[in-house]
Amino acid sequence: MVVVGETIVQEAYRSKLSGIYEAVVMVHILCKIHNIQQGRVQVGCDGLSALKRAIDQPGDVDPNTQHFDIIAAIRYWKNKSPVTWTSKHVLGHQDKNPWNLLDRDAFYNCEMDQLAK
Repeated sequence: MVVVGETIVQEAYRSKLSGIYEAVVMVHILCKIHNIQQGRVQVGCDGLSALKRAIDQPGDVDPNTQHFDIIAAIRYWKNKSPVTWTSKHVLGHQDKNPWNLLDRDAFYNCEMDQLAK
């Protein structure tokens, strides 16, 4: 995945938002292709602020908001989608302790962190 934007605005928060954007657009496309009229999608992410701004908060985005472009695009496609969106905060870096038994969400979050490096 390529995170859009100038080098100066690149940061982990924008990367998390870009991942959420990609997921929302993919779900929208799948709904169109397969004529899905309803359903539920839960977006999991270790970026609580990104989840709250992109998925949980309703309404328009203040243009002065950091990364307004991606947040507005996420909300646009989310609102065009026939599914109900929810979020789940997944604690990050749970793989740092070798004795941790990771649940499915934690496992995939750790895998995405590794792929991002």
